[in-house]
Amino acid sequence: MDKKIRKKQAPKDSKTAYSLCDEEEMAVVIMKYAKPLFENAEDLETSIKVIRIAIFCWRLSFFSKETQEEVIETFFKANSINSDGQEEMKPVFKFLLDRKSRYFSKIKTDIADYQLREKGDGFELNLTLKSQNS
Repeated sequence: MDKKIRKKQAPKDSKTAYSLCDEEEMAVVIMKYAKPLFENAEDLETSIKVIRIAIFCWRLSFFSKETQEEVIETFFKANSINSDGQEEMKPVFKFLLDRKSRYFSKIKTDIADYQLREKGDGFELNLTLKSQNS
């Protein structure tokens, strides 16, 4: 396995510093963040959906409330989610956004990209991270 770069400095005019390390640690954080939703996940497919929603909400947490609402509405339209599905998902989004704010607020690491692959009876989560400067 290639050695990971510990830190990459962003250009001075940039407000974002990209990090190429700690993907495994952040994957553990995401699993802890999503943990309450796993209680209702009865199979691998549902568990993967939980992780996708958790990552979506984690990314969303770095935006203003107004932008969050706009992105959620765009998500519903892009995925053709009907009003019943929207009413079912909105409390989940709110729960995860509140959970990020309450329990994970000091973690300023955003997820630039991710890959989920089924592996045996479970899945493998690979993250590409970016750190938000406070």
